[in-house]
Amino acid sequence: MASKDFIIQDPRHYFIAYKRDTGKDFAEHIHEGLHARGVDAFLDFIDIEEGLSRDEWEKQRDDAIKKSNFFILIVTHNTCETEEIKKEMKLAISIKNIDIRGFIYKPLWNKEEELIVDLGNEKIDLRKHQIRQFETKESLLREVLTSLPLVKQKHEIKYYMK
Repeated sequence: MASKDFIIQDPRHYFIAYKRDTGKDFAEHIHEGLHARGVDAFLDFIDIEEGLSRDEWEKQRDDAIKKSNFFILIVTHNTCETEEIKKEMKLAISIKNIDIRGFIYKPLWNKEEELIVDLGNEKIDLRKHQIRQFETKESLLREVLTSLPLVKQKHEIKYYMK
């Protein structure tokens, strides 16, 4: 008799939003951590092929947001001021069944300007969504893993040999 452990593939989809110059390392760490656990997490510079036109790139990004159940926003310095984050947030907010989760770099926790996304016609206060703070890549991954409803239990399958 032989047995094999495996992790069930999580049927939900996770979109990771971040500011490139201050959040890319954090985003990549989250992506790797989720994928290692069988979770489908979208990260633009990994999941969108290079060489696409701007319109094609945005379509793939938008399609990923639309199919996601969770929108993970990593907030580092000036994240909420970037046009890409504003576009992504606007689309995520328009989707009724997406759960927006913010993960905020701890030194920014009390800086209101870092926690407001101004979409022009409305301002989104991240404090009204489920948010957590982090200090390092490891603490961010721990916060993501403990706050999202991931399929994490292992199951055993037994193979009977004749």
